[in-house]
Amino acid sequence: MATLNQVVITGANQWSSSHFVIGWFNVSAWRPGQTTFGGTIVTLQRSFDNGTTWLDVKLYTAPAEEYGFEPEGAIYRIGVKTSQYVATVTLRLGIEPGMTH
Repeated sequence: MATLNQVVITGANQWSSSHFVIGWFNVSAWRPGQTTFGGTIVTLQRSFDNGTTWLDVKLYTAPAEEYGFEPEGAIYRIGVKTSQYVATVTLRLGIEPGMTH
């Protein structure tokens, strides 16, 4: 069964729950009824040390729907860093355990 992690970001330094990912995952980021994020910058991050150190994987400045692949296994989260929040956005991280090929 897929792990679906959806969060509505309403301020700076807010993140989804973190989840272990190995294999395919899906990232969705949108602002309902809008074609931009209104200046908000969304960051997808991963950690190889159980969440002690977060590394930026990708930044989103407009709505996106895409797949990623994590070959080694890492913890992922998605959210908005301090001072990068302008407008509310909805973010989703979807993981399907066992989808490694």
